[in-house]
Amino acid sequence: MAETGERVKHELARYLDASQLSAIFYQTIILTIAFVFIYRILSDSQREWIKGYLIPIIFFLFLAGKTLRNAIALLGNKAYKSQSHILILLSVNNLLILSFMSLAIISYIIRSRPIHKACGIKERAFPIFVLFSQFAGSYFIGAHTRFRFQIFLYISGIIISILGTIMGCFALWELKRSFSIMVEVRKLITKGIYSKVRHPLYAGELLHLFGIAMLFNNTAAYGLFVFLFFMQSLRAVLEEKKLSSHFPEYETYKDRTGFFFPKLKKTNS
Repeated sequence: MAETGERVKHELARYLDASQLSAIFYQTIILTIAFVFIYRILSDSQREWIKGYLIPIIFFLFLAGKTLRNAIALLGNKAYKSQSHILILLSVNNLLILSFMSLAIISYIIRSRPIHKACGIKERAFPIFVLFSQFAGSYFIGAHTRFRFQIFLYISGIIISILGTIMGCFALWELKRSFSIMVEVRKLITKGIYSKVRHPLYAGELLHLFGIAMLFNNTAAYGLFVFLFFMQSLRAVLEEKKLSSHFPEYETYKDRTGFFFPKLKKTNS
């Protein structure tokens, strides 16, 4: 059993190879610079189309492609022949992440025009900064921190990550045409999972990140989770302020729902 654990640990280190993460990181930087250059020479209407549709769709397609490549590589990994339960869990996780990315792409394609667009740095740049921090932080942890493999934490982390992704998929399914990365106002969604929780999408992302932190099982990974929990909370508060100013019924909705997780029902004494 110990020998099998060491072999799985070795394969996991290869799976999270620093050189691969470095290549992805630098490719992202180059693509960003190219987009900025092209963006500056276009008209306002063309810029709006690129900013509102093309860039987010390409971004999620890139993530979906990376996930698909990892899923295929995982199925051909001989180290998991004696650890089929881990292989099944990882495969389910990858399938759910692909589903999440697909829903995000569809949502951006069909989404409606905003009632009120994002304004200023806090509503435009801050959400993008939070999103970028997730990937930049994951890159740093994968490339520059030590991976500490413990079978219980690893399996628990995968399960928590799966639960978070499922929650995110349900949230995206309800949002559909109202999905956005920036702080914008579209249709107020209060049905389905949103009838219990105001920010199930962020809650799902945070659960997923906590599961990933358990996989790495080091101080930097847990520190990144705490940082992103704080950042996502600020992002959610910004959204609530904007929604409250456009929907008078939002305050009533806040009273009966939880922030990230459902409210506990009060018991009559």
